Amino acid sequence: MRATRQIVPIVLVVATFANVGTPSGESVAQASHRFIVVSGAGYQGAIVPAENVPAAQIARGWAAWTPTTDDITRFETQVRLYFDRATKAPGSTKPPFTTSGRPVEAAEVRNLARTRGEFRRQYFGTFRGADRRVELTAFLESARTVKWVDELMRPPLDSACGFWFMTFDATRLRIVEGGVEAVRCRTRRCSRRAARKSR
Repeated sequence: MRATRQIVPIVLVVATFANVGTPSGESVAQASHRFIVVSGAGYQGAIVPAENVPAAQIARGWAAWTPTTDDITRFETQVRLYFDRATKAPGSTKPPFTTSGRPVEAAEVRNLARTRGEFRRQYFGTFRGADRRVELTAFLESARTVKWVDELMRPPLDSACGFWFMTFDATRLRIVEGGVEAVRCRTRRCSRRAARKSR
């Protein structure tokens, strides 16, 4: 009697892992937020994509564009250099850093330079003719700004601590405007108060 040959089927099992192909670190955080989270030495912020910039934020019909992480790195390098110069020689920086129409005082500049890393940022891009500009708004985290990675922050951001802002010419790699509100409250005490409000 001929032996019956048994054919055993081979079953191929394909395992799918949720994290295959998913970037780690900063990119993972980006995937869970509406805006693009960026960070570096002395700063943490979010790039607002062009499609999320409201028309009201674009003055004189300027078109919006989305800055890259390299644009932000170059911008923040200029921010650091700007404050370094302003701290050493207040009033000599071009353009002058102003608040309520007056030049920012030396003590205010030193205070802002010392605490600037505590402020979260939002960045969005505008075209002004052939020039590409990046607008920066910096603010302390509070109950009003806790969704800064998902929602565009609009002034007034915090009645107690205010905010500061800068405009960067990404074509010529220079800061072309800077200003601040409620600069006198730019202290670690203010930062702690804002943190308590956000809890």
